[in-house]
Amino acid sequence: MKTQTLKEQFRRLTLARRQHFALNNPRRTDYYLTFWQKHPEISWALLANMVSRNTGWFMSDSLRASRLAPHGMKLPGFPPAHYQAFFVFLEMGNFLIFRDVFPQMEAYDWAKRYPEHHEIFFALLKDDPQFDVDPFIVEHWQSFLKKARANQWFPYWWKEPDVQRQAFAQIANEQNQIHDRLLHDPKHTYLGLALSSINKQIFLASTALGLAKLCFPAAKSETNPDTDHLLIYTMSCDFNIYENRVNIGRDLYVGLFGEETRRQQVITWAKTNRRFRGTRVEYNPHRFSVRPRANKEQKYSPPLVFWQNQAPAWPIDATQMRFYGHLHDRPVPLPVTVRERGAMVENLLAPLDVPVHPLKLKTLTDSAETFLGNSSALQLSIILQRMMKKKDRSRPTLARLA
Repeated sequence: MKTQTLKEQFRRLTLARRQHFALNNPRRTDYYLTFWQKHPEISWALLANMVSRNTGWFMSDSLRASRLAPHGMKLPGFPPAHYQAFFVFLEMGNFLIFRDVFPQMEAYDWAKRYPEHHEIFFALLKDDPQFDVDPFIVEHWQSFLKKARANQWFPYWWKEPDVQRQAFAQIANEQNQIHDRLLHDPKHTYLGLALSSINKQIFLASTALGLAKLCFPAAKSETNPDTDHLLIYTMSCDFNIYENRVNIGRDLYVGLFGEETRRQQVITWAKTNRRFRGTRVEYNPHRFSVRPRANKEQKYSPPLVFWQNQAPAWPIDATQMRFYGHLHDRPVPLPVTVRERGAMVENLLAPLDVPVHPLKLKTLTDSAETFLGNSSALQLSIILQRMMKKKDRSRPTLARLA
């Protein structure tokens, strides 16, 4: 095939497929696992699948907590502001990361299929403004491709420092995608000023109270995909700091994949439950139901897509939410590249043998999970934050006293 024809096909198919898979969290989540099964040496994709599931579960929690279920709807289209802010924030972070990484992974796939033309795909990532990929990660992909080919695609990927380094580079890159576009956007493009403030209050309160938990189901064994335990990671650091988020990703990577038995249990569960619908019923059907008020023993956990004849409380396509048609617009140019963050980036790529904050194995119970909207402690903490802000604004300053 001619080089120009191959370039045009890659561009056309990649842009079309990105638009298809980027529609919602379940599609993005499923893509990650499908890609990893095809290219297991790209271990970041497996981690992304597991973390993206958590994003979906938090989004589902927001739907339930907002009381937007059919029996609790009071103001159609207007859930309480902080639930909507949290839902939109999670949607945007998930979308921005996927939008950036999708053409990278497709370029790697095409480079393996057409090895004699591998350079043109990565060149397109940097040169074509429709992809708009940070040169930092393109360089890492090109370097990794050579090493992977020379090492038969790393069949024992969990033992390879080069595989871990590539995963950490991807973590650093993807967290950079949301840092100044979402978390520290001075124009508050996606959430607006009011909802951005509410979102910060939620994160401050949930991390301070130890409510922000990531849950990873583990199969009972390699041959029994059922689960009765969760691997729990509690986020207790400031999520707004770039290095903190990268270190969370590093901890999760080593905590999930660094130990043989645990890695196989996680993989077994993920493969068995490969279709993701964004509800906690997928790993805990005894305590959760997709049906509102199914019974007293089960809590409502709505799916993010149609499932078991149950529709999601909010549109499958988040851009159809009132006031949020702009959610999936092309983001502003990347304000700061990963390379511009300085020497600290290299430290974040260094190998990690043991997680700084390990995951804890807990029995599959409600106490192991977080329900943001139903936590009275969280609500009280947000109220106190607002009171303190009002108090600070009313306190006389030296300028006023003068």
